[in-house]
Amino acid sequence: MEGVVSINGRDFRYRVVRNSVKHAYIKLKRDLQIEVVVPKKVNGLDVENLILEKKDWIEKKAEEIERSLRIYKDGKVLFKGKEYEVVFERGERDKVLQKGSKFVVQYSDGDPVEILLDWLKERAKKELVREVESWSKKLGIEPNNVRIKEMKTRWGSCTKKWNVSINWQVIVLPKRLRDYVIVHELIHLSELNHSKRFWARLAEVFPDYQELRRELKKYAIMGL
Repeated sequence: MEGVVSINGRDFRYRVVRNSVKHAYIKLKRDLQIEVVVPKKVNGLDVENLILEKKDWIEKKAEEIERSLRIYKDGKVLFKGKEYEVVFERGERDKVLQKGSKFVVQYSDGDPVEILLDWLKERAKKELVREVESWSKKLGIEPNNVRIKEMKTRWGSCTKKWNVSINWQVIVLPKRLRDYVIVHELIHLSELNHSKRFWARLAEVFPDYQELRRELKKYAIMGL
């Protein structure tokens, strides 16, 4: 059984799959098609009502998938400013290996693209924290806390309490742009707005900061 359901003015295709499960549940595939998995012996289920009960989750998941497509698309992944071919292989456990110009994703079950993205997020958490700490020492600006997290529209942010947040997707940028994002946020700790003093301080580190800003806008998320 297949059909189309409208969620806040946006149409989603859906397909019903019968399986050996106890309870019905919903999945959103990477092509943004909703898959409704229902027990084999259950009849008369109001599929569209079941979907609409999960509409908030579906919209949120659709946003996540659309953002991730900027990083992975057509068998290639963007990582540190370069595109790498991605090879998917069945394996005994989930694992991601970087081999030269390729990423090999071994998966036992589930969505291999999600496994790749989860690996990138964990890699980002480790590497970006180290990069923030390195620049913190160079600039003599030490934040109280550094978080690497999901951000919808920003590369980074900071607070008056001297906390810095960096979007994990910064890991897709070339090193020069990663550095620019990090330095931008660290300087904001002492200069919270985009004052003349802020831009002057940034120019001391990156005299070509205007070119870097233009380059950053070529990437998916809102530029700084």
